[in-house]
Amino acid sequence: MSSYPKRKRAQVSYTELDSDNGEHGPSENHVALISPSKKRPKKLVQPLPKHKIFPFMDLPRELRDEIYCELLTDSKGIYLANEMRGIRRVVKQDNREIVHEPWWKKDRRYDNRPCYTTYTIKSMERQELATHFLAVSHVIKSEAEPWLYSDNRFILEDTVALHGFVITLTPSTRGLLRRITILGWGWTQMRKPMNFSAFSTLAEGGVNLRSLRFDCDLRCVSTSDLGRKLAKLLYRSCFLWLEAMARIRGVEDALAVLDLTVENLKETPKQLWNQQLQKGESQPPPSPEEVLQVFRRQLKQYLGVKEANGSGKGHGKV
Repeated sequence: MSSYPKRKRAQVSYTELDSDNGEHGPSENHVALISPSKKRPKKLVQPLPKHKIFPFMDLPRELRDEIYCELLTDSKGIYLANEMRGIRRVVKQDNREIVHEPWWKKDRRYDNRPCYTTYTIKSMERQELATHFLAVSHVIKSEAEPWLYSDNRFILEDTVALHGFVITLTPSTRGLLRRITILGWGWTQMRKPMNFSAFSTLAEGGVNLRSLRFDCDLRCVSTSDLGRKLAKLLYRSCFLWLEAMARIRGVEDALAVLDLTVENLKETPKQLWNQQLQKGESQPPPSPEEVLQVFRRQLKQYLGVKEANGSGKGHGKV
């Protein structure tokens, strides 16, 4: 180490400046003197005085509940759709009005076969939810979460959006969900596995639903016996959630949660035509009430398989 003290001088930059564009700039040997930067003192953040802080938690619980209702509820429902942000798929709230319009894919192989569900989207003004209000404190979050998840109907674009929504919730938060509407069912090879993934995730905690409405066409079958086919289709993708519901709430309550549209309980022209070919005579189609009875009876049989085989505990009387 040198015994001489460090010399104090201004900081020097030996940057050479180009003047290729013909501009009269500084010479090549120009030396720019840069004064050392002075560090600004850090400002200490002082808390606000008490007279400037609104005493929200001192309000009566009734007034706080009214505030939560205004900030976190929407009578028209919360519509959630898929969105790509970069290379990540996320679910976002979309301020649009959904008018369900199922359509039929017509070609030579699958004439009148309902493969997808489409809907008309109309722009409309919706109330922006102040979900950031939940991050104020743990007490406010515990009081306001039931207003957000229990008092709103969540309208999901399809089962992909349902999976992206419930996967971000904790099991305790999924237990607050009460009303869910699904607008699209996965039929393609890429989207069909998402039906099972969404309901298997919902089975962990989401067993307090009051209404699970399928506002989409589930009649992708070209054979007769519509009630049994619908039961098989839903049980194949939702059996984990159905069994969890039946184990906790009973079979009857679990089946009462399922809400099928009237269109799903009516046989398509293709199905009626196939019945006429099989039976050789035209018969009146079954009523939606009859199809619903067959649908529930078949689901009860599926939910009672474990009890009949003696493997595990039963889910109640069938």
